[in-house]
Amino acid sequence: MPEIMTRELAEDTLEAWEDAGRSGRAAARELGIPRSTFRDRLAAAQRLLGIHPGAMVPVPVPEGHRTTRTTVQYDGEGNIEREWRKLAPQAQLLQEVADELCAQVEGKCPKLPKPDKDLPDDVMFHVGLWDQHIGMLAHASETGEDYDLKICEKLVVGAITKLVAEAGEFGKAVLVCGGDLFHSDTRKAITERGGNHLDVDSRQFKIWEVATRILHTCVNLIASRCNSIKLVVIPGNHDWESSFHLSRLLEAYYRNEKRVEVVNTPATRQYVQHGTVLLGFHHGHLVKPKDLPSLMAVEQPKAWGDTTVRHWFMGHIHRNVVESMHGVVMEHMESLVSPDAWSAEMGYIGSQRRLTGFLWHAKHGLRKRIYVSAKEVLDE
Repeated sequence: MPEIMTRELAEDTLEAWEDAGRSGRAAARELGIPRSTFRDRLAAAQRLLGIHPGAMVPVPVPEGHRTTRTTVQYDGEGNIEREWRKLAPQAQLLQEVADELCAQVEGKCPKLPKPDKDLPDDVMFHVGLWDQHIGMLAHASETGEDYDLKICEKLVVGAITKLVAEAGEFGKAVLVCGGDLFHSDTRKAITERGGNHLDVDSRQFKIWEVATRILHTCVNLIASRCNSIKLVVIPGNHDWESSFHLSRLLEAYYRNEKRVEVVNTPATRQYVQHGTVLLGFHHGHLVKPKDLPSLMAVEQPKAWGDTTVRHWFMGHIHRNVVESMHGVVMEHMESLVSPDAWSAEMGYIGSQRRLTGFLWHAKHGLRKRIYVSAKEVLDE
C-alpha cells in the first residue's frame, strides 16, 4: 500500500535530510529504511510542500539580517546538494543609531585645545586603534582577563595619554580606527561572516556613546600637542557597517573644526602620505599581506613614485607580525583588548596587549616607536 504523505511526515523527512547533510543515503540509514524508500518519500514531501526537487529549502534569516550572497553546490543531475548563505546586518538598524547621533552632534565639537607654540610639520605622530572591540564583555574566570566598556575606555584613553606624553614634539598627527573598533555591528550580537555569537556589554546606543567619547577624548589629547590631526576609519570583520557610520558621525561632529580632517569613505584600504613616507592601512581579514605592496603601487601611483619609505599596517590577528617584500614593510599590530570567550576556547591567548605610537619624519622616515602595555595602564 502506498505511503500516505502528510505535512508532518513531509517536514520530518526534510528535517532528516537536512540533518544528514542532504545525503539521501545517510538519511535513509538514520531512519532505518531503504534508500529507494527515502528517495520516494523525499520527492513526495517536496511536492507536498511546493519545493521543486533539487531546490533550496527555505531557511529563515535571523531577525535584523539579510542574505547578501548564496553559493550553491550541484550534483551530477543538477540537483542542489549544499548551499551557503552570507548574511549581513540590516543597514537600517545601524542607520537608526548613526542618524540620531549625527543629528545630535552636527558641528557641535567644542574648540579643541591648541599647543603652546607652532610645531614642526615635518614630524608626524601616528597611532592606530586596532581591534579595540568596544562593547565586548569578558570575565577573567573564563578568559583570564576582565573586559567591559569601563575597562576599554580606561585602557584606550590611558594608553593614548602616555603615548602623547612620550612622543615629544610633532606638528601633524594621524589617528587610525583600524577595524573592529566595535565588537558587534548590530543588536543581534553575531559576526556577519561566521555568524558567531558575541558577548556584548550593554546596549548598542550605550556602546556608541562610549566609543564616540573615547575618540573625542583621544582627539583632544593629541590635538593639544600638534597643529592638525587626521582621522582614518577602516572597516573590520566585526564592524563592517558600523565603521562607515562612525566616519559619518566623526565628519559631522568635527565639521567646523579646521584642524581636524576626517577621511569619510567606505574603502577597505586607505593611505596617508607624509613627505617621502607612504603609510597604508587595512584591517587584514581580506587581502593577503603578499598582495599589499602591488596594491599600494597600483592604487597610489603618484605617492608611490614620490616616496621611499612604504609601510602597511594591519590588525585582525591581535599580535605583532612583521614581514617585508620589495622594500615594503607589512606589519600586524597588537591590541589592548583581552581575549573573549571564543578566543580563549580556541587557544588564541598570550599575545602582548599594548598600543604602539610612531613618529615619522617627512624626509628620514621612522624616528621613534613608543609602546604602552595594558598592564601599566590598569595598574595605575
